[in-house]
Amino acid sequence: KTRIKTPHFRATFKPRFGGVFFDRSIAPGLLCAPHANANANDRATPAMTPISVPASASPRVRQSAPQVGAASGFVAAACARDPSLLESLAGGDLETAAPADAVGFFAARAPVWPAGEEPDEMGLMAALRHWRTREMVRLAWRDLAGFATIGQTLLEQSAFAQSAIQQAQQHARRILTQRHGVPRSAAGVAQELVVVGMGKLGGGELNFSSDIDLVFLFPEHG
Repeated sequence: KTRIKTPHFRATFKPRFGGVFFDRSIAPGLLCAPHANANANDRATPAMTPISVPASASPRVRQSAPQVGAASGFVAAACARDPSLLESLAGGDLETAAPADAVGFFAARAPVWPAGEEPDEMGLMAALRHWRTREMVRLAWRDLAGFATIGQTLLEQSAFAQSAIQQAQQHARRILTQRHGVPRSAAGVAQELVVVGMGKLGGGELNFSSDIDLVFLFPEHG
């Protein structure tokens, strides 16, 4: 990850998401106005497959698609692999911020199955990965299109990470207790796994290239 900051603009190159993320609030014109002295080669942009925007998308989303696709190979590739992904987001998700209870907001969008019909471990992991891709496309699009402030993006990324950890922990506990039984202390009290988020996750400041630092604890030995 490389950061560039001047009095006129701020940008971060994030290899994991294949692009440069600009802070549009400082100098939005820099994203569309080439320097007067730039030659034709300087102004050329690499050829890429444009993002196909569904008819249900608003004019703002349509207008932002070329910019988002040019800035993030991750978003462009995800939308190309799964056309239904953008269809599910274009109805208003891309332009709407998460509510105050952002963790609950993301939890309500997580994959869910009726009791007794949960998939096996491989199916669960695939469903969680699909959910993650959908939410990260939403977050990246809102960031790149200027639909969200940097503060909103950091908070929502942190909230999504927390929700994803909770979902994975709940499903892992279900699978493992079915296989090995409920973990208990020497006195027979059921033991709950405690997951502690450290660093930027704990501080609510996750960005697109942040790792998640976790500490796993349990109350007592059994």
